[in-house]
Amino acid sequence: MQPSAKSEVKRRRILKAVRQVLAQKGYHKSTISEIAQAAGVSRGLLHYYFKNKEEMVAQAARENNELGTQAAIEALDSIQSGAELAQAMAYGLREFLRRDPDFSHIFYEGWALTKYSQVVRQEFGELNDSILREIRKALERAVDRGALSPELNLDGLAPILTIILEGFSLQVMKNPGMLDDDAMWCGLADCFDRMLA
Repeated sequence: MQPSAKSEVKRRRILKAVRQVLAQKGYHKSTISEIAQAAGVSRGLLHYYFKNKEEMVAQAARENNELGTQAAIEALDSIQSGAELAQAMAYGLREFLRRDPDFSHIFYEGWALTKYSQVVRQEFGELNDSILREIRKALERAVDRGALSPELNLDGLAPILTIILEGFSLQVMKNPGMLDDDAMWCGLADCFDRMLA
């Protein structure tokens, strides 16, 4: 059964509140009551949509990571050369993190929770597999249209690109001033360019 539009609006509002509270306080310091208050709903309504805080975090992290993956795939699908991809990945990540400064916090809170939560571990395992498949498919499309060399090892390239992007996200989370470091982003683009040559 499909949720009603009104029900989906409430669910989305709750997930937005989960992101907000999680980014500000982290998983272990945030409470269900704080999430309910941020969402403008009762605790009972939270539990109508989600069994517990772990499930909320898993769903918020899933949607968070799907946004990041979609941005990467759009960049891959728009490029006409490896040099263009290098620029798109580096500067695209920079702009994405500027638009959504909470992205990295949610991502890493979710990953940290995989150590303790079977629910989150399962969600992230499935999500990671899906992300790698989608990135690889986008790379294949770029090869098929002649934008990337058919000599590239796509099975290795997809996880390497993902790892580098995740690592830069972590660094920016620790030091937001890096978003303004033009030399660093230029270096990232050069690194991608060499990988794709």
